[in-house]
Amino acid sequence: MFLVASAQVSAWLITIAELPMMVSDLLQPLVDSPRLLFIVIMVAILIVGMVMDLTPTVLILTRY
Repeated sequence: MFLVASAQVSAWLITIAELPMMVSDLLQPLVDSPRLLFIVIMVAILIVGMVMDLTPTVLILTRY
């Protein structure tokens, strides 16, 4: 229960800080192809999944 609550707080803070907008603005000039962007996102999720448990990762990285 604590894991779910802290994951939701983290997701809320990421949304309030507009972190997804900053990351997309950062990656847009570097990645020209949509396929390359998809690969970059997959690698980022893989790295996050290697250091975090599955449940908080899904709760933080998906919209609810």
